[in-house]
Amino acid sequence: MKDINHTFIINVLYFLQVPVQRVTKYPLLLARLLKATPSVRPDIQEAKKRLKQAQTNIELHLEHMNAVNISRSTYLVQFKIEK
Repeated sequence: MKDINHTFIINVLYFLQVPVQRVTKYPLLLARLLKATPSVRPDIQEAKKRLKQAQTNIELHLEHMNAVNISRSTYLVQFKIEK
């Protein structure tokens, strides 16, 4: 039973991480699209501005996720020590 719970937790954590990993790739895809877009388009400056905003938002999100993971790891270590 203990192994099943551990496997279940790993699977749940994996599926929770997949959307986060996908989101981090959006600015890369947008940057590639922007690079392939002709610079004569009238909205190119607005697109560059939006890309920078997306990159900033993703960086903030990742910092938050890292902080959550660190506190979760700390909790799990403390929990195991107390057992």
